[in-house]
Amino acid sequence: MNNKRKITLNGVTNLRDLGGYPTIDGRKVKWGKLFRSDQLTNLSEAGQSYLQKKGLKLIIDLRTSMERRKRPNPIMKGITDVHFPIYEDMTLFDRNMLNMLINFSMNRDIHLYFTNMYKRMVTITTAQNSLRNMIDLIIKMDDPVVLWHCRAGKDRTGFVTAIILLILGVPKKIIMKDYLLTNTFRSSNNNKLIKEVNQKPNNLNNGLITFLKADESYLQAAFDEMKLRYGSPDNFIEKVLGFSKEKRNLFKKKFLV
Repeated sequence: MNNKRKITLNGVTNLRDLGGYPTIDGRKVKWGKLFRSDQLTNLSEAGQSYLQKKGLKLIIDLRTSMERRKRPNPIMKGITDVHFPIYEDMTLFDRNMLNMLINFSMNRDIHLYFTNMYKRMVTITTAQNSLRNMIDLIIKMDDPVVLWHCRAGKDRTGFVTAIILLILGVPKKIIMKDYLLTNTFRSSNNNKLIKEVNQKPNNLNNGLITFLKADESYLQAAFDEMKLRYGSPDNFIEKVLGFSKEKRNLFKKKFLV
């Protein structure tokens, strides 16, 4: 299943199809309709052609405006690229990664940073508006084929994917498994980066490993924040994102079989 799910194209490392996941009502997510990825900046021409042939119609960029300016997506004929940032100002993410690791030399500091970041993705207005607007846009599309991405396809993309799969009725256990696939799909790329800093102090190397990892506790922190503030993830979807039962069923009709 993971071999079918992973899409290997030059220039991306964390692109996958969300098809095949079962839902609590006995249906499955359609293949070839919903994709999550890391940034597309270096996607090869062959990779671009592949996405066009797959019928991709919409790319949702979750990065900041600064990230988009520094590493723009390629322009692909027939595919609309829209900007729905989860954070509009992520100063920490736009610094040199090495400096970030030096500042966060202890694993517990990095872990706390990411835990708080996932909680903020639940509560900040920018993220809530982007989630609401992107889902509204998708619902209005005829035969939608959609890809969303951030920089590494790990945190912001992982959070958005969790929300979309929750809306579709995919069990949380399976959502978590998909989230953790990032560690598998990016392992080769991450190992190369770790090797480059192997000569640095151990705390830096350990910090990098923590920084690169998709940790189950991060996404769980987001779920816990939804429960704490809104009663449940379903209440977050309904009350904050404005997803009524009717709207949710319409979304399911487009992506479930």
